[in-house]
Amino acid sequence: IKTECKNNPLDFIQISISFGLATKESKDVNLIDLYKKAESNMYHNKLAESKAAKLSIIKFLTHKLEKETTETIAHFERLNKLSQLVGNALNIPEIEKRRLKLLCQYHDVGTVAIPIEILNKKDALNKNEWEIVKGHCESGYHIITAFRETLVIDELILMHHERWDGRGYPRNIKGKDIPEVVRIFSIADAYESMVNDRPYRNKMTCTQALKVIEAEAVKQFDPDMAALFINIMEKGHAKAI
Repeated sequence: IKTECKNNPLDFIQISISFGLATKESKDVNLIDLYKKAESNMYHNKLAESKAAKLSIIKFLTHKLEKETTETIAHFERLNKLSQLVGNALNIPEIEKRRLKLLCQYHDVGTVAIPIEILNKKDALNKNEWEIVKGHCESGYHIITAFRETLVIDELILMHHERWDGRGYPRNIKGKDIPEVVRIFSIADAYESMVNDRPYRNKMTCTQALKVIEAEAVKQFDPDMAALFINIMEKGHAKAI
């Protein structure tokens, strides 16, 4: 049965099944007690195996994103380096650094719900297409909520397109109501996106990208973090990313 589950035809979910066994080794063993022991063993195995099964689904989704979008391992590594530079400068706690790393890795997992022709469209998106794209925050939130015991970043994913001025989405949160980790991420993500090619535009120079971040401070970005990020990058870190 285990082998047949591994050979299933579904390309996005590895079917898993947990068993619990118990053997009657003497005539004095009560069958009801034996059944309870088998059931207990089954639940124990289920708890042990469910985390691995959930992680395999997340692993598939990230591989799918890498094939179909710009969400490559290299993109994640660059984004994480940029984010951690700011996190270190702000001396945020280690647990927040780990959450920041997870946010970098899984922030756009919800884009699996967006049609590939929209993701790779070179022309400007129409209103309906843009609404579909904006929905990826909520899609990502619902996906990661299912893995809360493993990846406690669902709320961060939901908010990763909020803006300092409150004109972001999906909740229109503003200012310091946006978690610090998300404010760090949004600057790093914008910069990383601008200095690399995208289907809809060519990449900018580091100087051009920093000027955009400076111009968007107070509007899109936390102004203090934007100034800190610009200072860090102008000290030579841009060449190392």
